[in-house]
Amino acid sequence: MRSEGEGCRTVPMRALDGVLGDFPLIINTVPALLLDAHRLRLLRKKALVLDLASKPGGDAAGVTSI
Repeated sequence: MRSEGEGCRTVPMRALDGVLGDFPLIINTVPALLLDAHRLRLLRKKALVLDLASKPGGDAAGVTSI
């Protein structure tokens, strides 16, 4: 994949839980909820999430406790 040639890594959705803590930067383009409250807790404490997905987006932006 081109993203991997650029030094990025794509991850199958079924494997997200096992790798989310590995990355300081998460870029999402999938217009579906991928990063729910459970998955947000798996991220690094200072991870940056760029959600470029169209509505409804791909993260639980309204989550107040993770």
